[in-house]
Amino acid sequence: MRALKIRQAVALQAEEVYPEALRLAKLIRSDFQGQREEGAGRGQLRQLEATICASDTVAGVLNYVKRQTARLKPWRESGLGKELLRWIEEDLPNHLDGIRRRLVDQQAEPLTETETLAVRLSVIQEYVRALVSQVEYLRVVEAGGPL
Repeated sequence: MRALKIRQAVALQAEEVYPEALRLAKLIRSDFQGQREEGAGRGQLRQLEATICASDTVAGVLNYVKRQTARLKPWRESGLGKELLRWIEEDLPNHLDGIRRRLVDQQAEPLTETETLAVRLSVIQEYVRALVSQVEYLRVVEAGGPL
């Protein structure tokens, strides 16, 4: 029952993450629409999503974003790396607070340290899924393609 309450709280909070991902998608979309030099492009966003969703730790996520930002010029120039790191460090804690409030409203016990780590990772994964989906969608819409 507890795991279900936590999943529900994360799912509800993910709805608030979605508009934030859309803002970043609009910022970076032109830099990630096709296959570009230095290995960037749509493939890099798909790899971002796959890597983040397969990650077991937030530290692994941070290391991947930092490594890609240092390695790939479009990650730096578009602001993708900087904004992802900023979101994780500044905005994610607010979402964790929202999840904690939802659990209090459900009269559930506070999150343990282990649960907090898992929830942080889940929210990051939801953000990245939304981000990549939005960039792909905007690419089609802006190209005038059929939906």
